Amino acid sequence: MYSNRKRVRRAFALLDVLVASSLGTAVVLAAYGILTTSQGAAHAALQTSQSAAVARQVIENVRQLKVLPITSGTYSDVTVLGPVPQLALMDGGAASLAIAPYNGSTTLVQATVTVTWRAGSTNAAKSCTYATLMTAGGIAP
Repeated sequence: MYSNRKRVRRAFALLDVLVASSLGTAVVLAAYGILTTSQGAAHAALQTSQSAAVARQVIENVRQLKVLPITSGTYSDVTVLGPVPQLALMDGGAASLAIAPYNGSTTLVQATVTVTWRAGSTNAAKSCTYATLMTAGGIAP
């Protein structure tokens, strides 16, 4: 009878170890899933933040051209207006600039910067558009 009790205790001990290791594995896998998801979200937020920096740089480059008349049109390569080093930090980053008269004004134009990049493991195309008003002397007061 004594040996039967020992076997029952060993069986319960083995069952306890199996349950505990299963729960431990589940917790570790859940933590890993949360970590990878949050890492992807942080990278997406960084890319969106960098797109704002790219747009700001493009607008600053246009402002520095204030001695030249601002002509309406679309510029698919914004680096012709000045350097945009932030583009190199983005995954497949590109930017374009569209300048058009604002509400039929002859002195006021709207500058719209569209920044595109590839995001995530699927390389999905993302974009942000930023707009500001300008005069021939730079940013509108």
